[in-house]
Amino acid sequence: MAQLGAELPGPMTGFARLHKKSVEEGALPAIVYAGTRARTAELAERLGSALGREVLAYHAGLARDARADAQRRFMSGEVDVVVATNAFGMGVDKADVRTVAHESVPGSVEAYYQEAGRAGRDGDPARCLLFAEGRDKGLHVFFIQRGELGDDVIARVARRLLRDVPDGRYDLALDDLTAAGADDDQVRAILGILARVGVLQPAPSSPDRVRGRQLAEFDRRAKAAARTLAGEAQRVRWRQYRSVWGFVESSSCRRVALLRHFGDARPPAPEVPCCDVCEPSIVPAAPPRRTGGIVSALDGGGDLDAAIFSVVDQAEPTVGRTRAVEILRGGKSKVVVKYSYNDLPAYGAFSHLPNDEVLSRVDELLAAGRLRSTGGHYPKLELA
Repeated sequence: MAQLGAELPGPMTGFARLHKKSVEEGALPAIVYAGTRARTAELAERLGSALGREVLAYHAGLARDARADAQRRFMSGEVDVVVATNAFGMGVDKADVRTVAHESVPGSVEAYYQEAGRAGRDGDPARCLLFAEGRDKGLHVFFIQRGELGDDVIARVARRLLRDVPDGRYDLALDDLTAAGADDDQVRAILGILARVGVLQPAPSSPDRVRGRQLAEFDRRAKAAARTLAGEAQRVRWRQYRSVWGFVESSSCRRVALLRHFGDARPPAPEVPCCDVCEPSIVPAAPPRRTGGIVSALDGGGDLDAAIFSVVDQAEPTVGRTRAVEILRGGKSKVVVKYSYNDLPAYGAFSHLPNDEVLSRVDELLAAGRLRSTGGHYPKLELA
């Protein structure tokens, strides 16, 4: 029996709460779902460092052998924490998973239910944690809008795909189709539409190629049918968006909400505390920050060092030198808004100082060993 918990925490507290729950007795094995490949790798590294144990990363961008090895090691119990995208699903039937956590809100109630259902399959108590932030809404809207398929992009991909089909068969690299002005996800969606309108019959292929057989011309009839399907798919995505956020922001029992979503009118009969609405005590409290007097120093005003430490400690995802300076000076770039950096206590606190002056102080703190850099192609700042 699994406890359900969804939370809208204050800015940047999700990782701290996730860390705290992961070190509690009986929390492992655990699956942590992240929204993107990059976030999966970053969170696995951070969580592994915080827990002092190996944490696996699993996403579709890894080589097939690497994915198989990660799944084997988790299933066998060799490693008991994995951070994954929704690619971690097929063949995952590990009965003793004690925690399933979503670091961000999934795209639909169906996706959440399927992934959360991997907890407690052995019948023993387990928990499902969903950490939601307001910025997740913006990301959902962005992906929905990006996924919108106009007539022109469908036609371009179809023409490129069917340009050269000897014997009515096609076999080409996915990159050849993305060159028509669509990203990987859009291309796959278009291929699905073309199959449904009877133009194509796809065949199994590797992730970087598309194979299959042409069944009909992409004529006026097919174009009209494709337009109808694309429009319906977009309406479905918006319905899913409204449903999942209705679930997250609801003040009613979450188990009842899930049952009703799937048409089950029976009252729930939980054998453990049901959810965070019915039993608020199961929501993990944020552990105290390591920064000690940073926030009080900020309240006192004028302490640039304290403001720098505050940004480094609280920014999620973590930031590098130039981004930290941008936050301190009140920048309004898309990245600042996307990740809610403008909600941090130190945001804009030193807008009166020149960029070079704030950056120089960051570099001085690095040189003095009070901050450290992660290194690599995209170095991030950490507290020393």
